[in-house]
Order: sequence, then structure tokens, then C-alpha cells
Amino acid sequence: PATPTELRESAWQTWAQFDAAFLPWLRSWYGTLLSSAAKWPAAVHRVAHFLARRVRDGDAERVLLVVLDGLGHAQWAHLRERLPIEVKEAGSILALVPTYTTVSRQAIFAGDLPVSSPGTLWTTHPEPRRWREHWEAEGFPVTGIAYHRVKGRLPHDHLGFGDAPIIGVVVNA
Repeated sequence: PATPTELRESAWQTWAQFDAAFLPWLRSWYGTLLSSAAKWPAAVHRVAHFLARRVRDGDAERVLLVVLDGLGHAQWAHLRERLPIEVKEAGSILALVPTYTTVSRQAIFAGDLPVSSPGTLWTTHPEPRRWREHWEAEGFPVTGIAYHRVKGRLPHDHLGFGDAPIIGVVVNA
């Protein structure tokens, strides 16, 4: 069996190989993807706009955006296989760089790049306000917009969504 030192060296070599392949792609394509107006959002700051378009086009009457904080693509695939849910539409999108929770989550709920809120880059507190501002700009009354944040660990961490047609939820699980 390999020693811890050998395993660590092997892991770092693998990481270096990923970086060698990914960094050139990132430098060549990341900026282009951030400005893409493709139908499916290419990056997290386009999610709110995608959802608003679905409502405007009549493809949806209500919006429920659930952000499972810290959940990676592999974990989502695992959950989809094991949970009794029906996924109607799925795809992958890019996080923002740097890939900090505060950066990507604000971008998700604001529908904008972090440059629009440099003073709050390292906190998630503006999310409810930014979510509301995005949907108000889309023409929805403030009374129809909700934002919730739950830890997702205890049985009482459940939400009553009420009648709000636009709901954003963060689960810190």
C-alpha cells in the first residue's frame, strides 16, 4: 500500500494535471461564457434572468429557486438518484471566480456580476434585498417575492411558502 506521503504526492500531481488542462480553457473561454446570452444560463449570475424569462414567456407561473449551499455537481447527481423527485430540466452552470459562497450566491440572487456590489463581496446578508430588487425590476410586486434561509439539519427546518409566486431559498446544509 502507498504511504501517506506517496498518496499526497500523487494527489498533487493529479491536481497539477487538472490545472494544466483547465487554466488555459479558463483563460480562453470564461469571459466569453460570462457574457453569453444563451438560453440556458452559462454562469450563476444568469440564473435569475433565466427564471424571469421563463415567467415572461409563460413557461412558468411561479418560481422556486433552491440553492443548496456547498453542494457540488457530484453530490447533486447522487441526490437525484436517491430522492423521489422528478427533474424536468437540468444542466450545469459555472460558479464565479473566485469560487467563494458569498460571490456566487450574491450573483445568483442579484442576477448580476459581483462588480455591481463590491462593498458586500464577503457577506451573504444582501441576498434578500438583491433578490427582491431583481424581481421588482422584472415588474413583480414586492409582496409577491420571498426569500428564506434555513440550515436544513433539523425537522423544524421546513418552510411554508405561502402564496408568493417568486421564492428564493438557501439551504445551508
